[in-house]
Amino acid sequence: TNSLRSDIRKLEEEAKKYEASVSALQIQPQVIETKTEDKLGTVSEVSFIFNVEGDYQQLISMLQDLKSSDRLISIDNLSLSKVSEGGGLIMSLSGKAYYVK
Repeated sequence: TNSLRSDIRKLEEEAKKYEASVSALQIQPQVIETKTEDKLGTVSEVSFIFNVEGDYQQLISMLQDLKSSDRLISIDNLSLSKVSEGGGLIMSLSGKAYYVK
């Protein structure tokens, strides 16, 4: 769906903007339904897991941009862990993106 592609693109653009690298992006399987009049305008959600690597300031700046984004995204879990080599961090986000059918 176009909205789902748009949400994925937004996450990838945020990482690129701050020169952070996406190490994983997992979208939960979606059932594509035929549009019916009774479901038009209803809100649906898609779950995602997004892992990105960068330094602390890159990751915080990216989070601030996501917070002020025009896309409705809720974050269920966020964790930071140190990369085994070098001084970078890996930020793992899990959450939901919402869209109108």
